[in-house]
Amino acid sequence: MRNAIDLLSIATGRIGVPELYRLVISAPTSLDQLRSEEWKAKSYCYQCLAAADRAYKNPVQRSDFEIVADYFCVEFPNLSEKTRSVVVSTCTSMVDVLNRGILRQHFCSDTNLTPEATEQGKIILIDFPVKQFGEVGVFAQVLWKYAFQRTIERRNVVENPRPVFLWADEAQNFITSYDMQFQTTCRSSRVATVLLTQNVSNVYAALGGSEKGRVEAASLFANLNTKILHANSDPVTNEWAASIVGRTLQQFANGNTSSSNDDSSAAAFGIDWLGHTKNTSAGFSESFEWDLQPSEFLKLRTGGPANDWLVDAVVVRNGKAFAATGRNWLVTSFEQARRQKRRKR
Repeated sequence: MRNAIDLLSIATGRIGVPELYRLVISAPTSLDQLRSEEWKAKSYCYQCLAAADRAYKNPVQRSDFEIVADYFCVEFPNLSEKTRSVVVSTCTSMVDVLNRGILRQHFCSDTNLTPEATEQGKIILIDFPVKQFGEVGVFAQVLWKYAFQRTIERRNVVENPRPVFLWADEAQNFITSYDMQFQTTCRSSRVATVLLTQNVSNVYAALGGSEKGRVEAASLFANLNTKILHANSDPVTNEWAASIVGRTLQQFANGNTSSSNDDSSAAAFGIDWLGHTKNTSAGFSESFEWDLQPSEFLKLRTGGPANDWLVDAVVVRNGKAFAATGRNWLVTSFEQARRQKRRKR
């Protein structure tokens, strides 16, 4: 695939998925075919080799073209049929999803929009609903997200300091392992990331559900400096939420009361209350406990008319305490937009 990409780049100055596909399937399968005039007339691979040979090339491109030409004119035709079919099958399967349907229409044709548009203050909405487009919709949105991330990290923030944002609702559908790497450095590129999901278990599952996935999720969460936590019934999420709020040294009161009577004869006649003694003890203990218990997240209001349109949240942020509490977390409420009832005509 790397040789095909380099050949297309040198020959045409651009890289397209349909062209990659045509190049790979038309590559020579033998040295005899390589010398065939009929093959040369029909093969897109040969057309690219000829165009690249004629094209102006800088020193790096000249060196790359020598490697590419050796691969397609010597190495590839001499591969065994089985090995060559595996190479072709691997390459074509990699580009297949982009070579048909709506993905080909939107990603492999002429474009009037690139991720750089965000540097001009434009907001790009990727309208491929997962419920409508399924895996294709997920692929399209992840592809755009990744292109945006790579593009924005390359920009010169001195020449173009405009802050930009990446917003993902139902974020568990679009999270990839690259997000951890991106989130560690995106602040220097002046990028704010907002990820919305119902619970952390969704993210663990999206990243494979293994220990590696949990570590990647923990890395991602750690680099999101402000967390807004709403009502949740997932125990894993609530314990995680309590853990990021943290523990504090708390005092607990304890007490004990006991009574005794040493006069057995008085007890026999039912007058043991005359010699009754009571012992009482009290004390305090200290322990580091959750500052906010996991069960508290079950009690947060969820909005709607039953809650007077108020949604409770616990806001946690790094590095700066809230003036109202003196702590880095705060219980607050957001007011929902009230839905007006339609009047009957």
